[in-house]
Amino acid sequence: DAIAALIAAEGVKVSAADESGFTPLHVAAENNHGNAIAALLKARDINVNVAAASRGSTPLHVAVKKGNVDAIAALIAAEGINVNAAAGLRGFAPLHVAAEMGRVRSIAALLKARDINVNVAAASRGSTPLHVAVKKGNVDAIAALI
Repeated sequence: DAIAALIAAEGVKVSAADESGFTPLHVAAENNHGNAIAALLKARDINVNVAAASRGSTPLHVAVKKGNVDAIAALIAAEGINVNAAAGLRGFAPLHVAAEMGRVRSIAALLKARDINVNVAAASRGSTPLHVAVKKGNVDAIAALI
């Protein structure tokens, strides 16, 4: 496998960021490549919770924004994943993002995470994912959360 070979190569920086601040893990999450995520997570110095310099989004935030449930599943299975990590100016956890965007499949995938907090408060205003879904009028997201 090409990804495994690259990771094994001496001196390869698995957490190097591109001009947008995305690491290879962010790119894999953005493109719903669960197998690539699994391969990257085998690297010794990988940080599954790395925040992109540009927006502060973790790979999990990126996967949720795109509605990439294969990537979400691969990431929430990772050792050390913080499924409740805050990102961006509003301090939203991935579940806030899914609720805001009405991504019901992403909500369902996130709810499978062992440490998910459905009442996680946003760092900026203390809103829960349910607050966010109600504010946006995302009825399907509301139903998925309750």
